[in-house]
Amino acid sequence: MRQLVLLLILMGCTHLIFAQVTIVRSFPNDTIDLNCTGCSSQITAIALVKGQQSIPINLDKPVMRNLLHWEYYDDISKEKVIMADRPLWAEGTQLVDLEPEEAIISWHINLVFTDSLQRKYQFFLVLSGVNRQEMRTLPLETTFDPDTYAIFRFSAIAQRTNPDTHQKETYDCVDGTCILEKMDTKTGLLDGYFSFTGSRVGLEHKIVFLNGKVKR
Repeated sequence: MRQLVLLLILMGCTHLIFAQVTIVRSFPNDTIDLNCTGCSSQITAIALVKGQQSIPINLDKPVMRNLLHWEYYDDISKEKVIMADRPLWAEGTQLVDLEPEEAIISWHINLVFTDSLQRKYQFFLVLSGVNRQEMRTLPLETTFDPDTYAIFRFSAIAQRTNPDTHQKETYDCVDGTCILEKMDTKTGLLDGYFSFTGSRVGLEHKIVFLNGKVKR
């Protein structure tokens, strides 16, 4: 009888050991409505860049050549000058118009979202794999694709400071879509929306960002 009891105890301990080994730490997924009451979003910077861009650019550091900029001939310096805004005193050409129709270009959009508690999130979006001719066909719909060279590709990065740990977190897009319903490169007009699932870099934690606005 004592041997049976001892055997049962040993079997129970073995079960606990293997149970502990198979434990995998997990985190719940969150959902954040970017169109919530008392929330707001603002585009802070946009750029058109030649070529297929795999990840969005933080435009705090400007790109080498933003195709939304303008070129004109300056009579004083006797040379061509590039500036961010359309010149009112001279005939100018937007850099995107100097690219061939079949040239692949990418939209980079930086925006800041503020929730109802005044907590801020930074979003960096890129719409790539589109040529000039396709840009004029609206709505322009892009979706996430793990292939960085896919056409009509959307990708995004979200950054926030965790309200509980006060640590900065970065979330990389693993699924999502962005649709531009209005777009005018001359005036900078943008009107559309996006949603995506972001996976936190370094941890198994995902956030679903819903109903984001792209409006300028």
